[in-house]
Amino acid sequence: MTKDNILVQVEEIYKIFKGTVDTVALDKVSCDINKGELVAIYGPSGSGKTTLLKCIGNIWKPTTGRIFFKNKMVHKFNDEESSQFRIHDIGFIFQEFNLIPSLNVYENIELPLHLAKVKEKNVKKERISGLLEELGIKRYIKSSPKELSGGEQQRVAIAVALANDPSLILADEPTANLDTENRKIVLSHLKDLTKQGKSVFIATHDTEIMNYADTIFNIDKGVLEINN
Repeated sequence: MTKDNILVQVEEIYKIFKGTVDTVALDKVSCDINKGELVAIYGPSGSGKTTLLKCIGNIWKPTTGRIFFKNKMVHKFNDEESSQFRIHDIGFIFQEFNLIPSLNVYENIELPLHLAKVKEKNVKKERISGLLEELGIKRYIKSSPKELSGGEQQRVAIAVALANDPSLILADEPTANLDTENRKIVLSHLKDLTKQGKSVFIATHDTEIMNYADTIFNIDKGVLEINN
């Protein structure tokens, strides 16, 4: 891969959580995420995979080291820059779906567009309708999250993550609460995003993802290694 094809560069980051005994969550971690690539990072609970995902998404800052997104120094962003980065450039998908129960499906997907200050109703309607069509859940447009199955909720969560057309999708255990059929549906949707030029980074312990990933990393006790 050429340098121009790299979307994210992680360079020798440490993440240390201070306490009575300091915990090293990430130990000199380096990796690249290329444009149009699905990257899977495997590791047991407490291995550091979610910590790495949150550092890439600028939810947490690394203790030392550097993170670049499109050659911008993410690790040096201030609070406002970090907020705008997460709104416009990153789509987050979580194990627990993180949908707002008091909002229907349309309103959940509309929320990130509101945060991005998209005001034109026709633009929002077209964007949301297109995502629901693409993900096969348009019939649930007025449904509340509690009326949907786990797989349907996760597809809505993907639509929420895609609302502002981000370049990078960060998914933390996106298939953990799904049955076999819905796992395959969700993974197929995530893989399809790479065909649109988006990059997908999945923290997981689901070995099914190996069938979809372009690059696989293993992490244990904060040490990252590529899986050959």
